[in-house]
Formats: sequence, structure tokens, C-alpha cells
Amino acid sequence: MRFNQTVPGDGAAGPPDAHSSLRNNHASLCGQVDRPIAGMLKELKQGGMLDDTIAVRTTEFGRTPCTQGADGLDLHNDGFSIWMAGGGIKAGIVHGSTDEIEFHAVEDGHDGLGVYATILRVLGLDSRRLEIPGRKCIGIEPGMSIRAILA
Repeated sequence: MRFNQTVPGDGAAGPPDAHSSLRNNHASLCGQVDRPIAGMLKELKQGGMLDDTIAVRTTEFGRTPCTQGADGLDLHNDGFSIWMAGGGIKAGIVHGSTDEIEFHAVEDGHDGLGVYATILRVLGLDSRRLEIPGRKCIGIEPGMSIRAILA
């Protein structure tokens, strides 16, 4: 199976950045990925591979809930969403929440290290053993995983 879809670019960085015309670009881009992702997950489940596969959709930051200037939203790392499915992740749950204007995480907020630790855990990898000889690569401890989302 191959699940690699390329979306035509609208500039040097391509449309996933969507730094202009955010409201239009984000709606269009979501529409381009929603059905293929649903199809991928459905095929993995029907083929009996979802239990052995972890799918993760995230970015390194979110967008502020209020417009900044005429056209855009600023970068924001205090309140955004990711999703995970498959191999070792509970199905059908929502974990965490933001305040009423979606500005800050107010319940069960996690940083990137917790997400990475969770992914490593379900993959069966020990972060303490992932290193370049003489240099530790990752400052993640196994106990940092997000236990509430583990199956």
C-alpha cells in the first residue's frame, strides 16, 4: 500500500504553510486531506494493519484564535490539536481542552516531549537507548508518555 499524496504548491513553501488567505487556504487544504486520511485509516483497519500501525497528524505549532492584521493568524504553541490512531492508542477519545477562546490548554495539556514519548512507547522503543555514540539524542524518559491515551 502507498499512502503518499503530494499537494501542488502555491509558492516556495507550498500550501501546507498557508501563510496567506488563511481562512480560504485552510478550508481548502483540510478538504484535500480529510478524505484521503479517512480512506487510509479505513484501509488499514480493513486490512488488519491498524493495530500494528500508528498514524499521527500534527504540526509544530497552532495558530492564534484571533486575526493578526488583515490576512493572518500568528504562530501559537499554547493551544492546538493533534490526532493519533492505531497501534496502541485508544480509539474514539478526546484528551485535553483549551480555554473558551482556544488560546491556552487548560486541561491535560502536553508538550512535544510527551507526544514523542508516547509514540516511542507504542513503537516499543526505549528512548534511553536511542543515541549517537557519546551523545544522547533525545531527552525523553519513558515515563513522560501520555498514559491516558494508551490502549
